[in-house]
Amino acid sequence: MKYLRLPFIVINVLTVLLMWVAALCGTMSPHVVGWLSLGGYVFPLLFMVCVAFMLFWVFVKKRFLLISFIGLVAVYKPALTYCPLNTASSEHSPIGGDGGGPLTILTFNACDWGNDKSMPDSTLTKADKKQKMISQLIEMDADILFMQEATLRGNEEALSRHYQYCDTLKGIRENSVCLTLYSKYPIKRKEKIPLQSTAAAGAFWLDIDGREVIALDMHLESMHLSMNDRKRFSTMVHGEDKNRDSIRSTSQTIVGKIYQATRKRADQAEQVADFITRHSDMPLLLCGDFNDLPISYTHDTILKALNTGKSSLGGNEGDAEGHDCYTATAMGPGYTFKRFGMRVRIDNIMCSRHFTPINCHIVKNITLSDHLPLICQLAFSR
Repeated sequence: MKYLRLPFIVINVLTVLLMWVAALCGTMSPHVVGWLSLGGYVFPLLFMVCVAFMLFWVFVKKRFLLISFIGLVAVYKPALTYCPLNTASSEHSPIGGDGGGPLTILTFNACDWGNDKSMPDSTLTKADKKQKMISQLIEMDADILFMQEATLRGNEEALSRHYQYCDTLKGIRENSVCLTLYSKYPIKRKEKIPLQSTAAAGAFWLDIDGREVIALDMHLESMHLSMNDRKRFSTMVHGEDKNRDSIRSTSQTIVGKIYQATRKRADQAEQVADFITRHSDMPLLLCGDFNDLPISYTHDTILKALNTGKSSLGGNEGDAEGHDCYTATAMGPGYTFKRFGMRVRIDNIMCSRHFTPINCHIVKNITLSDHLPLICQLAFSR
């Protein structure tokens, strides 16, 4: 019996080691660790295998539970970043606004108002889809609406009536993504962050009840997966493609494109982080489509930049740090992109230490885009 257990022990130990490598390298620059920077994509699978081993050892030999237990405890931080387990909202102070309550912000990649070619067919016309999407966004009644891939074409009157202030930014290329900010608070000025490629990032200075706040909207490098790539991936993950050569070809194509995009996003994330660091003394709200996972160099670099300006005066260290608002307040992994067999959280709301996130969740009833909106309530920290 002892010898029968040995292969399972070896596999369990190897799984733990691979999980540690995935967690560590997943947040390192792809220019340093190369393909290992994609560790965030396999971390959840390795984590679940370790959990399965724990259940296995319960019935076989309880003392070997320690292998997976030690492995899981060592990666609890990235695990909770990927799948937060919050149960209660943080205390907050009023922030002004119509009801004197917290500030509500929403980020949404509108996928060209639902007209992207990757979207499934719909009985609605392009104009009807756009107006329905606009009506749904108005119902959410966010104080600040961060939008990506939402080019203004002059038929957004309803949004213009709901929001007194609106401005746009594009990247440095003519065909770059359009960023649009709707706000109930005055927009004083804006500044483009010159990202390469078709990615875009920009800052808007807002006056929120006498406080100057930077609202940073962004859309980082996409995966550049064609419709054919997405369909091939979908048939592969759903088990419809049985051909080994086809599966190998699809896997190599998808992984190759993801890796190349990851390298570009690393540079873009560093540019965004540099902007954040230069404005670390100011309250900052950051929203957008990162096109990257919670366990990634992109996510880690930007969040660390929000922490660089943390105060050493008053409160504990945790109170002075920036936040990934979903990780800080939500429950469960959450997916903002669920198409073609892909389920990932690639859209984010973050804030500097000047804010306390209260409640962040995914809006599941706005489905005309390939992304789901993310909405969050925040208050100025005491």
